[in-house]
Amino acid sequence: MKKIAMAVGALALILLFVFEARAQTAAASPAPTASDVKCPTLEVSGLKPNEGMLMIAVYTSAETFFKKPAWMTAQKVTNGSMQIPVCDLNVEEFAVTAIQDMNGNEKLDTNPIGIPTEPYAASGTPAMFGAPTWKDTKVAYKGASALIPIKF
Repeated sequence: MKKIAMAVGALALILLFVFEARAQTAAASPAPTASDVKCPTLEVSGLKPNEGMLMIAVYTSAETFFKKPAWMTAQKVTNGSMQIPVCDLNVEEFAVTAIQDMNGNEKLDTNPIGIPTEPYAASGTPAMFGAPTWKDTKVAYKGASALIPIKF
């Protein structure tokens, strides 16, 4: 149990770092509209409707994973599922991390032993326990429209 708490705590710290880094980067990329073509679309499901903000970070390499997102957005959660187009990715694979920030503090909240108290998710096939890795969360992208599932 202690290993699980430590791994989940590490995830929380990494997500906290990523979303705090958001304030240090240039303005976050605006969310493209659904009319944009040849953009992968994140199909986010399992959200708590009408609660908080959905914060998404997209990474384009193992070297930048959890360090410097290539694309970010924060959008008000209105439904239990949302579709978010992500355009201008000139890569063959990318990884996505997401949190539902329930209280608007722009970070993943955790309990005293580091276990997240807010919903979080990632693309690909992340491990059930512990922080997501590039290897487990990366998804292939061939430069065409595609639906990428992100399940909370």
